[in-house]
Amino acid sequence: MPKKPLTALILEGGLNRTSGSSIEDLVIMTRNRLSKAGVRSRVIRLIGENVLPGLRHNEGKGDDWPKIARAIAACDILIMASPVWWGPGPSSLVQRALERMDAFDEEYLRTRTSKLYNKAAGVLTTGSEDGAQQVGQHIMNTLQFLGFAFPPESLCYWVGEVGVKRPPTRVRLAQNQDVAEMNRRFVRNLVILANLLRSKPFPAHDAGET
Repeated sequence: MPKKPLTALILEGGLNRTSGSSIEDLVIMTRNRLSKAGVRSRVIRLIGENVLPGLRHNEGKGDDWPKIARAIAACDILIMASPVWWGPGPSSLVQRALERMDAFDEEYLRTRTSKLYNKAAGVLTTGSEDGAQQVGQHIMNTLQFLGFAFPPESLCYWVGEVGVKRPPTRVRLAQNQDVAEMNRRFVRNLVILANLLRSKPFPAHDAGET
């Protein structure tokens, strides 16, 4: 029987309603590499979803989070993509998604079975000023508490250059070989870890044994 291909979900938290942002470009680069590695990927742009504030899986009428939560539970690889926004934090859209994921933790505490174990995770971030590593730390710290696993070099970022007289972002990002190499290792390591977790998973149910 052929092995089921890995699946990746990318939650993109850019604040531009139109396409063409630098975080979208980095997502495209990542999806191309995932495809070459045989991974099926899907992007959910959070700005196009109605994610209500709250801590439950479903916060009522009009809440789009339940379908996003199902997609998270079904994927092998989760990638959070966020611009650096006013300092060291992720965008408000990504922050809200992290808050809503608390419901997974509450479910785990109640049932002792995690829906987030045995999933590899990584972070993409872009911005015009330094802060990418702080964004990565914030997101990764939250996700590892929720049960996700991280491979080496699981943060890929591009923060651009200072100044206004410069080529368009898409051109500069495409020409940056350091980012391309970082992205290559980012995808490679995520795929390796996801395959390892599939072949030898952590016990998702905590029965209390050592």
